[in-house]
Amino acid sequence: LIRLNVLRMIQAYADPDESPDDLQASRATEAFGLVQTAREAVGLDAPDEAIAAYRAAIAAAPTEALILLEFGRFLYEQNQKDEAARMIEASTRHGSGSYGGYYYLAQVYYAAHRLEEAAEAAARAREHQPTRPGVIDLSANIARRQGRLEEAIAFGKAHLALDPSSASSLERLEALHLQFKAERAQ
Repeated sequence: LIRLNVLRMIQAYADPDESPDDLQASRATEAFGLVQTAREAVGLDAPDEAIAAYRAAIAAAPTEALILLEFGRFLYEQNQKDEAARMIEASTRHGSGSYGGYYYLAQVYYAAHRLEEAAEAAARAREHQPTRPGVIDLSANIARRQGRLEEAIAFGKAHLALDPSSASSLERLEALHLQFKAERAQ
């Protein structure tokens, strides 16, 4: 919202013919308007219309990280993992890391069973958001699926420290401990 308001102020007080920055702000304002159209289509359960509006928004402002990220997240919800990954990857190249870009990218890779890429994206997510419980929990799940049980346990403990009320995390951590002990006994 802050970005959109700043863009609207630039558009209101600047001449789009004066500089490339003013023209970019004008296009970004148009793009955020199209994002609102996409959100309305989502609310009306019209995914094809939403996708069309998101694509138009990206055509208007192809470097707007937040638009790329939002579209990627929507595509992920629509189970279009490959295109979701491309959009979210593009968003991270344009600065969405502090907005959760790497976290959502790790989620997409994890769901697509691209575990090495998921682990790399999760590591980047932890750099940007080291105390976000979801990032730590996802890191634990990725490590577990990769067979790195000690690392999964460490992430599980860190997640519980951030979210002590998570009963499912406590159960998963106990299961990891049992699995680790069983593997060591073999």
